[in-house]
Amino acid sequence: DPRVERPVLTLEPISDHSKRDCWCVTFGNSFNNKERYLCSGYDNGDVKMFDLRTSQIVWSENVDNGVTSIEFDRKDIEMNKMVI
Repeated sequence: DPRVERPVLTLEPISDHSKRDCWCVTFGNSFNNKERYLCSGYDNGDVKMFDLRTSQIVWSENVDNGVTSIEFDRKDIEMNKMVI
């Protein structure tokens, strides 16, 4: 967020884990002013969903292949679908 001096969220692996390349990022679950999720896809097939409000991972899965695109469903309703 360019309006603040410090990062809103830093996505860093635990120090004993290897770093992966992030190939895509998208925002979702933004149907109101309180909810914001960020979903990221990586070169090794990992997909991680972060709650920006709590700075926590809320869902994680591996899809076996590098993830180049992620899309959430409609923006005017609560999140119920995501396409990888």
